[in-house]
Formats: sequence, C-alpha cells, structure tokens
Amino acid sequence: MEQETKSTGRGSASFFWPVILIGVGVIALLVNAGRLEVHNLWGLLNLWPLLLVLAGIDLIFSRHLPALGGLLALALLGVVIWVLLQGGVPALAREHIAIGDLRIHTSPAEMTRDRYTELRNGAESLVVDLDLSSFRTDIRSLPAGRTELFDATIDHFGPMRFDVSGQGQRHIVLGPQSSYLNVAAYSQGSYRWNIGLAEDVDLDLAVDVGSGDVTMDLTRLTLTTLAVDGGSGNVDILLPQQAYALSFDGGSGSLALDVAASSVASLTLETGSGDVQVVIGPGADTALELGNGGSGDLSILVPRTAAVRVEVKNSGSGAVQLPRDLARQHGQDKVGLWESEGYASASHKINIVAGNLGSGDLTVSYR
Repeated sequence: MEQETKSTGRGSASFFWPVILIGVGVIALLVNAGRLEVHNLWGLLNLWPLLLVLAGIDLIFSRHLPALGGLLALALLGVVIWVLLQGGVPALAREHIAIGDLRIHTSPAEMTRDRYTELRNGAESLVVDLDLSSFRTDIRSLPAGRTELFDATIDHFGPMRFDVSGQGQRHIVLGPQSSYLNVAAYSQGSYRWNIGLAEDVDLDLAVDVGSGDVTMDLTRLTLTTLAVDGGSGNVDILLPQQAYALSFDGGSGSLALDVAASSVASLTLETGSGDVQVVIGPGADTALELGNGGSGDLSILVPRTAAVRVEVKNSGSGAVQLPRDLARQHGQDKVGLWESEGYASASHKINIVAGNLGSGDLTVSYR
C-alpha cells in the first residue's frame, strides 16, 4: 500500500512548466528559422500577468487534475505563437513598464534621428555635459571653418534634453530627459550618437558613459578638462598634444587612453571592474594617480627612454609588475618607490602614484 501511495504522488505532478519550457524552445526554433520577427517577442513582456494567472490556476487544481496544467500551457503557447505569427501584440499590452524613474518600453517604437546644433556667436569657451545612452557614440572635432560650436546627430527612442546657456562661456547639456530603456531597440538595428565639437575654443568636457561603446578622438580639440564617469560600455580616448587634466571613475567597461607625444597630462583614475590601459607617447610629461583600484587591471605603457617614477602607497591583492631597470628607493614587497636612472634630472617625467591597488594588477612596461 505504501508503494502505491508513493507512485500516485509522483503521478500528480503538473505538466504546466514542462510544456512552457517546450514551448519556449519551439518559439526559439521559429525565430532561428525566420518565421518570427525578433522584435515581436518584446511585446510578450506585457503579458506576464496572464502567465501568473494561469500558473496560479495550475497550483490550485494540479493536485487533482494534473493534466489541466498541460492544457493551460498549450492554450497559452498557442495564443502566443498565433499572435507572433500575425506580427502584432494584443491591444491590451502596455507600451511601457515603469520601475521608479526608469521607463522600460517593450513595444517596438520608431527610432527618431535628430540634429542638435549651437552656433559660435562669439563663444570663447565651451562646457559640455553628455549623458550617453546604450548606443555607440563617437565624439570628435568639427572640421576647421565650421560655424557651429556644437553639432550632434542623435538616434533615440525617448525624449531628449538639450539645454544651452551662457554667452562668452557656453554651457551645453545633452542627454535623455529621464532614464529610458527600449528593449525592442536592440533587435532593430545599430544606432549611433555622433557628436562634433569646435576645435579652437577652450573645452571642459564631462561624459557619463552608458552601456554603449564610446570613441573620443580629441586630438584636435583645445581640451582643458575631461571627466569620464564609466559605465558598462568600453571607452577609447585619443588625447591632444597640450596640457589638460583628466579624471576617470571606472565602471565595468574597459578604458583605453592614448596620451599624445610632448603633451602635459594630469590623469586621476578610479578603476572599476573593467581593465584600463594607458599608452604614453614620447616626451609626454605625465602625472598619473590611481586613487582606488578596483578588480580591473591597470596597464601603463611608457617609452623605453622615458624617465619613470612609480610609487605604491597601499597594496591590495593585485600584483605589481615593473620594468627590471627601475631601482627601488625604499619600501618592501609591493609597497615602495621605484625610479629609473636619471629621473631627478630628466626634462620630461612620468610620475605614477598608486594610492590603493585593489584586486587588479598594476603593470608598467615599455612600448
């Protein structure tokens, strides 16, 4: 009798979730076969309450009617596949889900491409604050002779903010009006932000990186300060041949910095989980300070003939790897001060200070 009771208990399991899993596999096969448009799938996010209702019914009746769960799942999957084959989502589906200040748009919205420009009109300096999105972004100088101070072509799905203030010193703010994520956008193509800046005015630039990759070719700009707040997108920056200050607060994306030859660069880095690589050109006077290291590695490539000084104040779990010809001045293990021969009398110097290594490695090597 005990054997029969256990057998009956095993037979009362619901078929609801196994059928749902099989259905998800069938839908994936239809997508791979080109029978379903990928962007139609995002509308299903609006139907999650229906899934909860059917799952609740299954929990109530599955003990006595185990086959009911399978029938409910088949009915749901049949409706879903039919709707997707028709290329539309039921009218009751909402166009967005709000989570606090974040609006997640699940229906395929039309992309808007807008151009945002500001003429020079006597401006002598420019302050720019950019709040980037999930799309790839290119920032570079405008061609010589252009009358614009700022010229951007932006692909977007939600409302944008474009504020301009000041006269002699112009201040421009560009970014989404609110936190906005359109999950349908990722299946509809590759969108971009292209931002051009006047090359002959003093520039203070602040960039809040989103999840899209960012390329900044600043080699022809009159850069004074650059502040980068890292996100999950990878960032690649070409810096100009002049004096400037750069600060970077790392995220999960990687950072690549190219310091131009004969420039005067003051770099302050707070690394995150993304790796950071700094390539320093010949004759560049560079002061690089690592405030707090994260889990990402910091790699610094210097010219073989450069005068280099490296100071590690507080070690973490990361390793410190330096060229063999850097002589230790004081300290022990990973903490201490190292200098290349003739550093004190050199005309151009690279000074690297690591305040706290973190778990990432610090590597200084020759180019």
